[in-house]
Amino acid sequence: MLWAVFFSLATASAANPWADSEPDVIAELTVPVAFDVVWEQLSSVEGYAKLMPPTCGTDFTPTPPLSGVGAATHYTHIAGPWRRKLGATFTAVNRDTGSIDLDHAGKRGFVTRFTVRAIGEAQTTVTMRSYVSAPVWPLRAYYFRKVQPAWTACSKALLGGLG
Repeated sequence: MLWAVFFSLATASAANPWADSEPDVIAELTVPVAFDVVWEQLSSVEGYAKLMPPTCGTDFTPTPPLSGVGAATHYTHIAGPWRRKLGATFTAVNRDTGSIDLDHAGKRGFVTRFTVRAIGEAQTTVTMRSYVSAPVWPLRAYYFRKVQPAWTACSKALLGGLG
């Protein structure tokens, strides 16, 4: 009997429809806001906390410095049914390349990279990419069906708040 259960689990694992799916969470938006304003909002803990919808992140506790490399906060990250208390630190803030890295520390941590590009004087395109390792089977389906779509919606909502 145990052999039958193992065989069915192994077969299901081999037929995993998410085996080649992209686990990263990616959102991109062009906003009618100047680069400087967008940069100011995204490169500070307070700006990030204000942009985060309360259904996606709460309980922000920043620690000095509040902007630039080394700025940090602890908060509860929410992606649909998934909740985690995380520490997050700005580890790279490079205005010349338009790149901001926010490192979410921990055993299952991840990095979120913002790429900010000016389009003329009054528009800016922002790409937000969280580099994530998908969980192993059997949690993989749950991640791709529930967590990743909710997380993507949160990322789009965060970018939608720019301005």
